[in-house]
Amino acid sequence: MVTRVVFKAPMPMLLRACWQVSGLCSAAILLSCTPAEQPPISPPGALVADEVCSFCHGVTGQSIAQEVPKLAGQQKAYLTKQLTRFRGHEHLGEFSARYMRQFAQLTDGQIDELSEYFSEQPPMTAQGDGEHTVGEAIYRSGLPNMSVPGCASCHGAQAQGSGSIPRLAGQHARYLSQRLEVLAAAQGSVSSSHLLPPAAAEMVALYLASLGANK
Repeated sequence: MVTRVVFKAPMPMLLRACWQVSGLCSAAILLSCTPAEQPPISPPGALVADEVCSFCHGVTGQSIAQEVPKLAGQQKAYLTKQLTRFRGHEHLGEFSARYMRQFAQLTDGQIDELSEYFSEQPPMTAQGDGEHTVGEAIYRSGLPNMSVPGCASCHGAQAQGSGSIPRLAGQHARYLSQRLEVLAAAQGSVSSSHLLPPAAAEMVALYLASLGANK
């Protein structure tokens, strides 16, 4: 039995962020109403990051809410891919469908600038104390008896990711375990590498959260 994951986040912050996006998009439309010979003007990605993304993800991508992913130091190619999907309303879960649809107005330039901005921030900081030997073992070697390969085979020995494969080191444990539950619920449409039992997924998530950069 798979538990349905319901994402929750501080409503005032999220609604405020949505209003900020709408305001920036409206400003872009007004700025673009210039003589025909001038190209439309859109808010730069750095402005969108500061005025919109920061409400949930933090100014430097070090989000506080456990359900909201950290973006700091994330792979640029991965961020670009995800923002492009959000713009096209692809693969939106319940949480994303409610709030990320506001980003349908992003231009290719803004997506590139946002991705570069967050990828260049100091990497996600470590969380949690103590050793996570079981989680580490599953991350590195998987669950052979269930034909689940180790996560390290794609995400790297230090979980830093590469290209379109995301960095996991230092990511919120709750966010990671929830994402793994969602993927497990989509059996048949995802790789077997994501089909970890809930208890194993939680141990791996706690281990990954502890791998972040020093605070």
